[in-house]
Amino acid sequence: MDIRMRKKNIFKNLAYAALLAIAVSSSGCSKKNDVTDLDTTYISPSYAVDMDNPKEVVGLCTNVFVGYIEEMTGTSYRLEMPYTCYNVKIIDNIKGDLPLDSTIKLNKEGGISKDASNYIFLENDYLPDVGKYYVFNTRERVEDHSYTASGVNCVVLIDDIDMQSA
Repeated sequence: MDIRMRKKNIFKNLAYAALLAIAVSSSGCSKKNDVTDLDTTYISPSYAVDMDNPKEVVGLCTNVFVGYIEEMTGTSYRLEMPYTCYNVKIIDNIKGDLPLDSTIKLNKEGGISKDASNYIFLENDYLPDVGKYYVFNTRERVEDHSYTASGVNCVVLIDDIDMQSA
């Protein structure tokens, strides 16, 4: 490859990178506040079952499955409680019969408050990370054909999983 062709390719790649940076910074959910330094409010929930007992948690749920978080899509609100929304790819069913390799909408209780002034989480709970595998204990929401993971131990990280050999 000659020098002119290399320079042209470098320029083209830089132009693509600049356009991508502009597109990413101007798309998606717009937030007026910088959410990285917000305080967190923890709510002490009361559960009908022992959330530390896997059998009771699974018994409470309509679908339990291994899934891969493809992306976070935003936040919805029910009675002022935030639910962080994700697209999750179904890897394997433990309870229920979701189509394998399909993508579902998942709502995880907790996230940024409606007025974007703080984070709200259930005590001892967390939000899952994009790009990781989890066991999801969910209930189906018939209204919008999504699935909700609500409560401690409803989303359990699978450490060091090798899905190719599974």
